[in-house]
Amino acid sequence: MMERELELPSWLTDALASDVAPPRGTLTKQESPKVGDIYVVTPGRLGTGANRLCAVLELDSAMETARVALLTNETEYACDWDVRMRHDELQLPYELMMECDIISSVWWTQLSTLVGHAPNAAWSGLFLAATTGDFREVDESRRGTPIHGPSDPRWTFRELELSSLQALSAECMSRLIDGLVLDPGLVCALAEAGREEQLAIAAAISERAGQEMVTMDPGSLALLLSRA
Repeated sequence: MMERELELPSWLTDALASDVAPPRGTLTKQESPKVGDIYVVTPGRLGTGANRLCAVLELDSAMETARVALLTNETEYACDWDVRMRHDELQLPYELMMECDIISSVWWTQLSTLVGHAPNAAWSGLFLAATTGDFREVDESRRGTPIHGPSDPRWTFRELELSSLQALSAECMSRLIDGLVLDPGLVCALAEAGREEQLAIAAAISERAGQEMVTMDPGSLALLLSRA
């Protein structure tokens, strides 16, 4: 007699299919991110990749971007570029390690849930290690050993971790490097807008151009200049 195949309830199937389980900690909200915060970073509307935990290293309020370092609870894969943080320091039920060589920038809007804050006692060393590669202020007991080439099991883990953060930060980094590419349709809409709307849109585009590179086709530029 054949055994009946186990059917899982839909809620459990959905949970197992999700990218990551929700973090088990004290979840709070705040108006804006702060350096040292630990957030769940999401792909956002235009991005790709799976949700991951990251620590905020630096903030750019003008561009509303955060420079973040990837975190993981797979501390057994620690190498000499990782720094472990104990669960009692984080006030979480699990340990985390900061991957100090896997860093990128994301939009503030990608910082979805505040999970905790890096321990104040270790933060200066963590920040220095992640931003400059200087581990002198980090207790050696928190670090792993160097990776010994592609045969080391941690090599593949590292590659996957790097790809994970690259996917999450790709859209933001593209904007920061290549600048804003202006949709010609937006500029053409100026012709149909009222005078006050035309001035407001032109002023907004000009202000953005002062903060980053803005690319537009010649026709759109001529129209913008005629309305500015």
